[in-house]
Amino acid sequence: MARAETALQKNEQKKQPGPNIWFVIASVAGCGLLLTAIFGGHGLMRWLQSDQDKKTLTAELEKVQEQNARTRREIDSLMHNEKYIETIARRDLGMVKADEIIYQFPSSGKKSGTNPPPQEGR
Repeated sequence: MARAETALQKNEQKKQPGPNIWFVIASVAGCGLLLTAIFGGHGLMRWLQSDQDKKTLTAELEKVQEQNARTRREIDSLMHNEKYIETIARRDLGMVKADEIIYQFPSSGKKSGTNPPPQEGR
C-alpha cells in the first residue's frame, strides 16, 4: 500500500506543473484588448474627445444662430421701419434733417485752432 500511495502522490505532483500557459495567454490578450478599447482609434479616449468637441460645436452653433436671428431682425427693421432707417442714417452717416442746426464743440482735451509752439534748438 505504501507503493500505491507514493505512485498516487507522484501523479498528483505531475498534474500541478505551475502556472497554466492558457491563463497567461488569456491574461495578455485581455490586457491587450482592454488597452485597445481605451486608447485605440475608436476607443474610450477618442469617444471622450469627440463628446467634448460636440459640446464646443453645439455652443458655437447656438451663438451663430443667435447672431443670425439678430441679423434677420435688423434686416426686417431696415425693410419696414422708417424710424429705424432714420436712426441708422443719423448715427452711422451723420445725416441731419434740412431744418436742423448742428453745433460742434471741441474736445475737452484739445484746444481748437491752436498749434503747439515750435521747439528751438532741435
